[in-house]
Amino acid sequence: MAEISTHIDDSRNIVTFVIRGTVTSSDIVNVARQQPEFRILNHLVDMTKADLSSLDSVGIQEIVKEFAKHDKARQNGRTAVVVAKEAESGLVKLFATMSEVLANSEVSYKTVFSHSEALEWLSPPPC
Repeated sequence: MAEISTHIDDSRNIVTFVIRGTVTSSDIVNVARQQPEFRILNHLVDMTKADLSSLDSVGIQEIVKEFAKHDKARQNGRTAVVVAKEAESGLVKLFATMSEVLANSEVSYKTVFSHSEALEWLSPPPC
Protein backbone atom coordinates (compact mmCIF):
# COMPACT_ATOMS: atom_id res chain seq x y z
CA MET A 1 0.00 0.00 0.00
CA ALA A 2 1.29 3.42 -0.94
CA GLU A 3 1.73 6.30 1.45
CA ILE A 4 0.26 9.49 -0.03
CA SER A 5 0.66 12.90 1.58
CA THR A 6 -0.65 16.27 0.44
CA HIS A 7 0.46 19.88 0.70
CA ILE A 8 -1.62 22.86 -0.46
CA ASP A 9 -0.08 26.05 -1.82
CA ASP A 10 -3.08 28.40 -1.92
CA SER A 11 -1.07 31.27 -3.38
CA ARG A 12 -0.31 29.23 -6.51
CA ASN A 13 -3.54 27.19 -6.53
CA ILE A 14 -1.44 23.99 -6.49
CA VAL A 15 -1.78 20.86 -4.41
CA THR A 16 1.22 18.55 -4.17
CA PHE A 17 0.70 14.83 -3.73
CA VAL A 18 3.80 12.89 -2.64
CA ILE A 19 3.50 9.16 -3.24
CA ARG A 20 5.85 6.63 -1.64
CA GLY A 21 5.87 2.84 -1.80
CA THR A 22 4.10 0.36 -4.02
CA VAL A 23 1.19 2.02 -5.78
CA THR A 24 -2.03 0.26 -6.75
CA SER A 25 -4.93 1.67 -8.70
CA SER A 26 -7.02 1.44 -5.50
CA ASP A 27 -4.56 3.71 -3.68
CA ILE A 28 -4.99 6.44 -6.28
CA VAL A 29 -8.76 6.00 -6.65
CA ASN A 30 -9.18 6.26 -2.88
CA VAL A 31 -7.24 9.54 -2.78
CA ALA A 32 -9.49 10.95 -5.50
CA ARG A 33 -12.57 9.97 -3.53
CA GLN A 34 -11.40 11.10 -0.09
CA GLN A 35 -9.28 14.20 -0.61
CA PRO A 36 -11.10 17.52 -0.96
CA GLU A 37 -7.76 18.89 -2.20
CA PHE A 38 -8.31 16.88 -5.36
CA ARG A 39 -10.54 19.67 -6.66
CA ILE A 40 -7.76 22.29 -6.59
CA LEU A 41 -7.03 23.42 -10.15
CA ASN A 42 -3.38 22.37 -10.51
CA HIS A 43 -1.67 19.26 -9.18
CA LEU A 44 1.96 18.35 -8.73
CA VAL A 45 2.28 14.59 -8.24
CA ASP A 46 5.68 13.45 -6.95
CA MET A 47 6.14 9.77 -7.84
CA THR A 48 9.93 9.73 -7.53
CA LYS A 49 9.75 7.43 -4.47
CA ALA A 50 6.84 5.33 -5.78
CA ASP A 51 6.97 1.80 -7.15
CA LEU A 52 4.63 1.72 -10.14
CA SER A 53 5.26 -1.92 -11.07
CA SER A 54 1.80 -3.00 -9.85
CA LEU A 55 -0.04 -0.69 -12.26
CA ASP A 56 -1.33 -2.16 -15.51
CA SER A 57 -3.69 -0.95 -18.24
CA VAL A 58 -6.77 -2.25 -16.38
CA GLY A 59 -5.73 -0.37 -13.23
CA ILE A 60 -5.04 2.76 -15.22
CA GLN A 61 -8.55 2.53 -16.74
CA GLU A 62 -10.00 2.37 -13.19
CA ILE A 63 -8.08 5.52 -12.28
CA VAL A 64 -9.23 7.28 -15.47
CA LYS A 65 -12.86 6.40 -14.70
CA GLU A 66 -12.63 7.87 -11.18
CA PHE A 67 -10.65 10.95 -12.27
CA ALA A 68 -13.27 11.69 -14.94
CA LYS A 69 -15.72 12.49 -12.13
CA HIS A 70 -13.33 15.05 -10.63
CA ASP A 71 -11.76 16.49 -13.78
CA LYS A 72 -15.03 18.27 -14.62
CA ALA A 73 -14.40 20.53 -11.60
CA ARG A 74 -10.84 21.13 -12.80
CA GLN A 75 -11.53 22.16 -16.39
CA ASN A 76 -8.36 23.59 -17.90
CA GLY A 77 -6.43 22.41 -14.86
CA ARG A 78 -2.94 21.01 -15.13
CA THR A 79 -1.25 18.02 -13.54
CA ALA A 80 2.53 17.67 -13.60
CA VAL A 81 3.80 14.23 -12.61
CA VAL A 82 7.41 14.03 -11.43
CA VAL A 83 8.97 10.63 -12.11
CA ALA A 84 12.45 9.20 -11.62
CA LYS A 85 12.66 6.93 -14.67
CA GLU A 86 11.80 7.20 -18.34
CA ALA A 87 9.74 3.98 -18.17
CA GLU A 88 7.48 5.57 -15.56
CA SER A 89 6.81 8.48 -17.87
CA GLY A 90 5.29 5.99 -20.32
CA LEU A 91 2.64 5.00 -17.76
CA VAL A 92 1.78 8.64 -17.16
CA LYS A 93 1.52 9.27 -20.90
CA LEU A 94 -0.77 6.23 -21.24
CA PHE A 95 -2.95 7.61 -18.44
CA ALA A 96 -3.07 11.06 -20.08
CA THR A 97 -4.03 9.60 -23.44
CA MET A 98 -6.73 7.40 -21.91
CA SER A 99 -8.09 10.39 -19.96
CA GLU A 100 -8.38 12.43 -23.11
CA VAL A 101 -9.82 9.68 -25.33
CA LEU A 102 -12.01 7.70 -22.91
CA ALA A 103 -13.11 10.43 -20.50
CA ASN A 104 -12.89 13.60 -22.63
CA SER A 105 -10.80 15.19 -19.88
CA GLU A 106 -9.88 18.84 -20.29
CA VAL A 107 -7.08 18.56 -17.72
CA SER A 108 -3.58 18.75 -19.21
CA TYR A 109 -0.99 16.23 -18.03
CA LYS A 110 2.77 16.48 -18.32
CA THR A 111 5.54 14.16 -17.21
CA VAL A 112 8.65 15.86 -15.84
CA PHE A 113 11.82 14.80 -14.06
CA SER A 114 12.17 17.63 -11.52
CA HIS A 115 10.06 19.70 -9.13
CA SER A 116 11.35 22.93 -10.62
CA GLU A 117 10.18 21.91 -14.10
CA ALA A 118 6.78 20.91 -12.67
CA LEU A 119 6.33 24.21 -10.84
CA GLU A 120 7.40 26.20 -13.87
CA TRP A 121 4.78 24.45 -16.02
CA LEU A 122 2.04 24.73 -13.35
CA SER A 123 2.61 28.38 -12.39
CA PRO A 124 1.15 31.11 -14.57
CA PRO A 125 3.62 33.63 -15.96
CA PRO A 126 3.78 36.91 -14.02
CA CYS A 127 1.63 39.72 -15.38
